[in-house]
This record gives sequence, C-alpha cells and structure tokens, in this order.
Amino acid sequence: MTNDLSIYILKSRYMQAIEVSHLIKKFGPLTALNDISFSVGEGETFGFLGPNGAGKTTTIRILTGISRPTSGTATIFGHDIEHDTIAARQSMGIVSENSNVYDDLTAWQNMMFSAEAEHDVFR
Repeated sequence: MTNDLSIYILKSRYMQAIEVSHLIKKFGPLTALNDISFSVGEGETFGFLGPNGAGKTTTIRILTGISRPTSGTATIFGHDIEHDTIAARQSMGIVSENSNVYDDLTAWQNMMFSAEAEHDVFR
C-alpha cells in the first residue's frame, strides 16, 4: 500500500490531536493493521512513515472515516471517528499526495481549489 494521503490538523480544544488505541483492520483473512496504538499531541509534528504494505493508507482511511476498523478506537481532538465522524472530519483537512500546488494561490486557496476540482465539495 502506498501512502497517498496526508492529514493536516487545523485547530484543537484537546490535548491530543490524534489518539489511536489498539486498531485492527482485517480484509478477510488478511490483517492489514495489527493492534496499532499511537497519539499525536496538539501542535506536534508527526511523520507517518513505513514501507509499502505497512498499513499507512489503511490507517489514514480509518482516521478520515472512509473505512471502519475491525476493532479498536481512534479519536481526532476527542471526537470518536466511528461515532462522531462528522465532528472528527470537521477538525481535520486532507490533502492528496498527488495534488497540484499553484504558486500564485495562498495555501488556503490551493486547498479550496483542490476540494472543488476533485471532489465537487462546493457545487
């Protein structure tokens, strides 16, 4: 699996921006995530690195609510990703690894352009 998403935290009211506890994800007999736990503090810079097939994309898909874990929990600024998915998503922004950056636009304008162009978010 390749890591094709990056997660950027926008704001916080909680001590931990991300908390992952005993996440497991299985696809039939294949275990993609095997009991991973980690936390990212508010304002902390965090690199999510690993070889292909390590589970980076699967973890990001769970953190963004795109996929559900087989077991375990994850929160974004205290919002459970399974039970409070909308609030968790409102606390983060996603930028695809393949997105283009235009020098004449601000960072915010680039994010809005990407969202509009690729996901019809505002149409």
